[in-house]
Amino acid sequence: MNGRVQAGYLNRNWSTQVLGTGVPYASMRAAQPDVGRFFTEDEVRRRARVAVIGRTLLDKLFDGQDPIGETIRLNKVSFQVIGVLPEKGANAWRDQDDLIVIPVQTAMYRLLGKNYVDYIDIEVNSAEEIESTQQALEALMFARHRIPGFAAAGCRQHPQSRRYPVGADGDQPHHGLLLSAIAAISLLVGASAS
Repeated sequence: MNGRVQAGYLNRNWSTQVLGTGVPYASMRAAQPDVGRFFTEDEVRRRARVAVIGRTLLDKLFDGQDPIGETIRLNKVSFQVIGVLPEKGANAWRDQDDLIVIPVQTAMYRLLGKNYVDYIDIEVNSAEEIESTQQALEALMFARHRIPGFAAAGCRQHPQSRRYPVGADGDQPHHGLLLSAIAAISLLVGASAS
């Protein structure tokens, strides 16, 4: 899920985007911190107030100094900085380094007050698996909620076959399948809890 927050450290403040994600976000989005670490599944479950910040926040709040272990405020809620995201640069729409990533459960219950997710990323092993994955997702929605297809649920699928470069650790390229939720995706949150 995503939202806007006012981030503060000492006497510095910056308006930025916050993303509430799961642990797989780091590998799916090539976002393993190059300083510090990403949060853990345990921290997601505990709704830990930990944050991984982008390079723009590093500059605006910390003036390039080491932020690991420091406490920042997001909308007046304290978070400990545990990592710094790799630099992504800007695209036509936004500065990709102007963000903070926190555990999704923390975003829901401690910061943004949402009971639904905005979108879900699903990664498959090959482009050939995209169609069968889409069909399996529609079947799951119908089986759990008797919703015949994503359109009826107010959801749209946006398959995007994206190749990521081979990582330094030798990982092979991945293909991404992105599900964009327009509305009623809160059903998936309830389904994942059961």
